[in-house]
Amino acid sequence: MKGYSSPPSTALDPNNKKSGQLGCLIIILIGLISLFFFPSKHHELSQFDADYTAVHWLKANYLRDPDSYEEIRSEFNGSETAGYTLRLWFRAKNGVGGYEQGHAVFQFDGNGKLTSALPSG
Repeated sequence: MKGYSSPPSTALDPNNKKSGQLGCLIIILIGLISLFFFPSKHHELSQFDADYTAVHWLKANYLRDPDSYEEIRSEFNGSETAGYTLRLWFRAKNGVGGYEQGHAVFQFDGNGKLTSALPSG
């Protein structure tokens, strides 16, 4: 007489590739669902990020010699609801090689996107 033996269970077998793939798929799905139902909040714009964006804009769009840029000082204020303002005072070479001082005002929306740039000098 033969004894009854149940078929081997592969669902809990750590060597079973299908159960590992299924586990990874479940984790990915939970992550995607949580991103959809619980989106991350906007982070406040830091002075460092605003300054980096503003200097990049000046060098790409305004200065004749971008490598000559020297920041003198900056002022940063605002909030996520009202938007942000960054004022920069800087020195850079003009068209004949001499240094001039300049001033620029940059406006950012509550998400940190640059909305206006007003350089002078």
